[in-house]
Amino acid sequence: FYGQGPYLPWQMMAYGAGGMLMGFLFGKHRFPRKSWVMAVVGFLTVVFWIGPLLDSAVVFLVLPEITFENVMPFFVSGFPVNIIQGVSTAVVIMLIGKKLLEKLERIRIKYGIMEE
Repeated sequence: FYGQGPYLPWQMMAYGAGGMLMGFLFGKHRFPRKSWVMAVVGFLTVVFWIGPLLDSAVVFLVLPEITFENVMPFFVSGFPVNIIQGVSTAVVIMLIGKKLLEKLERIRIKYGIMEE
């Protein structure tokens, strides 16, 4: 289902919701902007927020009747994928997170985005 047909808007919505959550958490310096903190929060966001949203999308798009017995295999089989995506997210944040934040900060200052 990934990247095909009616599933793509659900993917975009889930990853956008995850980005919005991360923006709320790190936007006003609620969490320190250290690589390891961003990696842990990114991992948890992917595993417990984005992953279940994507699994729910599959449930709503595939199942003709939604019951607990029908839904649980999708969430159980999706959990290892969510873990892999979470680990990948954490590794990428650990490798390039600080550099990306520096570049975004330069753009924010250059164009006067979000000035008081």
